[in-house]
Amino acid sequence: MCLRCDGYSDEELDRQQDLAIRVNGYQYLHVYQPGSSTGDGTWTYTVGLSENFGQPEFICIGIKPERQVSIVKALADTVVEEGYLDPEVLTDLDVELVRVHGDHFSDGLVTDWENRYRDAVEGDFLQVIPGKSWFCSCHPSNVERMDDPTPLTQAGYRDLPA
Repeated sequence: MCLRCDGYSDEELDRQQDLAIRVNGYQYLHVYQPGSSTGDGTWTYTVGLSENFGQPEFICIGIKPERQVSIVKALADTVVEEGYLDPEVLTDLDVELVRVHGDHFSDGLVTDWENRYRDAVEGDFLQVIPGKSWFCSCHPSNVERMDDPTPLTQAGYRDLPA
């Protein structure tokens, strides 16, 4: 579901986001490209953790959309509850966090965050990398890491709607 596609104005979207951040401390945004049930062309990221907790935001790509949302919410909720992210949580969830290289922000990857704050730079976002337990032995991780400047090659990540 995309509120913008459902006819909401930019002003209405901004008000909704502002309310969610004031009430919950953050909001997650799930960007969905049609036809992407496997996670290709979808990503989920947070807005508000830097503003309210002085912590980097989270972004997750390359896994099933519902799993992206659940892991981003689990990490962000921990920051809200504790004020920081305890490294033990990463171990418990079997995830790694890497800094997103600044080159990945040039094509509107986190547009709503940038509309609220400023142009994103390296250090503003941490990519969630799922560990081996997230995948079966037949299908090892193919999550592309964003901690280097190499453009993402999976379908959709660079084909963002205007």
